[in-house]
Amino acid sequence: MVLAAVSASFGFVLFASGVVKLRTPDPTQVALAAFRMPSTRWAAQVLGGVEVLVGALVLFFGGVVQLAGGALYVGFTAAVAPIVLGRIDLASCGCFGDRSTKPGYIHLVVNGAGAVVFFWMYIGAFDPFVVAGRGSGTAAGLGWSLAVLLCALAIMIMLTRGAILERRTDSS
Repeated sequence: MVLAAVSASFGFVLFASGVVKLRTPDPTQVALAAFRMPSTRWAAQVLGGVEVLVGALVLFFGGVVQLAGGALYVGFTAAVAPIVLGRIDLASCGCFGDRSTKPGYIHLVVNGAGAVVFFWMYIGAFDPFVVAGRGSGTAAGLGWSLAVLLCALAIMIMLTRGAILERRTDSS
């Protein structure tokens, strides 16, 4: 049940970052250009659309959807590593639009953890919706949902902490 909640949390993070890319693709375009990838507005929005789709589906389905989520997080880890190691000079990864920050080691850890969780769900053939439903009644379902949202919020705060701190110092 805990693994399913963590998987759903990483799915929610995918969904949220995808929505941001659809609404404000500019920071993602800059990041894509730094990697010499197609960096049109459309390319950034397609990436966002894939994140929204996979992020929504991993909340309810196991199997190949979990594998796709793991593959996305492996890609994010591979993209963040050269920035963290100083091989690519980029002020923002573009993951959360203008709330993105310069990637650090926490990004490597979080993205790597997301990949591990999704692959573990895939290898274990776990279906998150079935696993989550093992509790008894509405209270268990609400508690599980609250745990998922709080975990997803914690992940997003870890990934955007630098931007949050910058905004706090700018306003004081």
